[in-house]
Formats: sequence, structure tokens, C-alpha cells
Amino acid sequence: MTKKHMAAVLFLPLMTTSCSPSLSTISSSFEETSSSSSSSSSQGSSKTHVIILAGQSNCAGNSYSQYLSKHFSQDKVREFTDGYGSVLINFENENGGNSSEGTFVPVALGQGSETTKFGIEVGMAETISSVYPDQFVYFIKFAVGGTALYDKWRSPSSGQTGELWTKMVRFVHESFEQIALSESHPVLSAFCWMQGESDADDLRTPSYLDNLRSFVTDMREEFAPYADEDGIGFVDAGISDSYVWKNFAEINQAKKQLSEEDPEHNVYLDTVSERLSYKFEPQGNPDPYHYDSDGEIELGRLFGLAVMEHFMD
Repeated sequence: MTKKHMAAVLFLPLMTTSCSPSLSTISSSFEETSSSSSSSSSQGSSKTHVIILAGQSNCAGNSYSQYLSKHFSQDKVREFTDGYGSVLINFENENGGNSSEGTFVPVALGQGSETTKFGIEVGMAETISSVYPDQFVYFIKFAVGGTALYDKWRSPSSGQTGELWTKMVRFVHESFEQIALSESHPVLSAFCWMQGESDADDLRTPSYLDNLRSFVTDMREEFAPYADEDGIGFVDAGISDSYVWKNFAEINQAKKQLSEEDPEHNVYLDTVSERLSYKFEPQGNPDPYHYDSDGEIELGRLFGLAVMEHFMD
């Protein structure tokens, strides 16, 4: 991809909701564009990996960039700050509170719920770019803090459709339409899910497994036009064992059970056994709801490693 080619990706804004065509039109347009591009390109052209990042605040990112220097070398922090030019992200956090404003930009610090924070995209980009330094990879991140699968993220086959499911679906479709302008063979390789904290209470926990099963089934059906013959991988991280999440063990067991139902396509990340840190930052007033800066980097790395191991060529 030339610099001119990449610029077309970075600075073409997405369509606004008020003038957007229907989702079925977007999906059909993508299939036609991809088919046309594929037929006109060489037989040996390789696919471009696209990865969705979705969930609540530990996906959006509430870890402070300022504390990274306590855990990483100056050179590594500079790398995080300068970003990863081959890994591009279109992100919307907190219903637009911090976003890339409908454009794909290189992954870097500052793409969390606020510009002083970062999410799982940084550790993911670091890991993936180290193995695929000469390939462009696209992230589509849609995350909203404090939201439950029980209502906000519910997918159609669960019996009701949550508003965040609807918004996420549109955001993904519009993002793919944009990617197709620059890439001849974009493929949705994996969907990364960092969510469940807001479901870890006695009201919402009992239905979590059923709701999650519906969510994954509907996700694969909705985004099938962007998949290849291998299907769409699902990488699901457990929530922390912080005292604020009463039923963390039950939520994580549901996530693990879903992964065991289809181990070829579903992967569970045991964040508790990985001992990701959440007890020390911000300094003087630790936030038990969110990972510390080193914990968030490690969480992103775990996602990146899982996606590469299971769902990238």
C-alpha cells in the first residue's frame, strides 16, 4: 500500500447516520466492491485482516498513559506514543466521547475513553505489528463503559435488540465500506469481546450465557459477508476478580463454557490466572473497576496473541 493509498483510508469520513443507506445496502455494496476488486486483482493477492474490538470500559480503555513509564522503558513508551503505522483503527468510545471521527488512524496512545487514556488496541497493535510488520491490519473499535449484555448489547435472537447492538452493527458496516475503498480483499478475521462487568450481579448473571450465545451467533450471521471460508473467530476475555464484580466467577464460567462449545472458533482468555494488575492506579486513589496501565497493555497483548494464533494466516 502506498502512502497515497493509505491517506485515502485515513481521511475519508464515514457516512453520517442521517444520510446513510440501509445496512443491507451497505453490506451488498461491500460484497459487490470486494468481488469486483478481487476479480481485477492478481490471483495471488493476500487478504487484509480486519478485527473488531467491542465491549465496555476495559475495552474502550480507562488506563492512564502517564503511568506507563513506571512499567516500561523510555523507548517502549515512545513506541506506544508514536503508534503503529501499519495497524489502523476507526474507534468510537463512550458514544462518541472520544473517537477518531469516522476515520482510520494509526493505533497509538490516546484512543481510550479520554485522550489521556488507552485501551486494548495498543497492546494488540504492538503484538500483531511485530509479527506482521509489512501488512496493514485494521481495527474497528466500538465500546461503551458501564453497559450490560443483559439489555444494551442484546442481539435480535435473544428476543430483544439492544441499542448498542444496533449502533455497533452500523458502525462496523460503515467501517467495512470504507476499508473496501482501499483494500481489495478485506476479511473479518476475529471479533474481540471485553465485556461482562456490568452483568456481574444477581439480576443479570443468570441469563449471561444464553445472551452471549445469541450475541455470537447473531454477530457471525450479521457480518458473514466479510468472512472467508474459515469464519469469524471470537476471542472473549474474562473480567477481573475485583471485589466490585460480585459474580465475576459465574460470568467467567459462562464465557469459558461458550468457548468450549466451539473451540475451533471461540477462544477464552483467563485474565484472572494471568494476574492482570488493577489495584494500584491512579496513584493514591486506585480504581478497582479498570486495569492499571501495565495490565491494560498485557490484556491487549493477550488478545493480539490469541487472534494471531487462531485466526490469522
